[in-house]
Amino acid sequence: MGPRRLSWTLAGQTIDRVWTVVYLLVGVAGQRAWLTRRPAERRPRTLAWRAAQLSLSALQSADFFRLRALAAGLAAVLSVWLTIGGWMRALLDVGRARAALAAPCFAWVTFAAVLNATIWRLNRAGATR
Repeated sequence: MGPRRLSWTLAGQTIDRVWTVVYLLVGVAGQRAWLTRRPAERRPRTLAWRAAQLSLSALQSADFFRLRALAAGLAAVLSVWLTIGGWMRALLDVGRARAALAAPCFAWVTFAAVLNATIWRLNRAGATR
């Protein structure tokens, strides 16, 4: 039996659509950061933050969805959230519009972290009874 879910868990199609929009915006932010005329030494930092975020996102997906390791998934999604914050800070160095394009990603992962934490807490409480 899988973990207990919440009534406000979104349907798979909704999640797919949101991620599509988020990744389009993230792609535009990354492309604009790469093509910036600002000092070139700032570009690798933005790409490093993005690479870290993508790696941690893959780990979070594996932990939470495939392995059903809710605590590990929660730790990974919080790490993703922190790396998106770092990425947005790095994007600010190359332009506010670029960082603004990443804001929906930050908001969406904030929602995912709250959902993940609530599911973890719900299932943790159920396991101790």
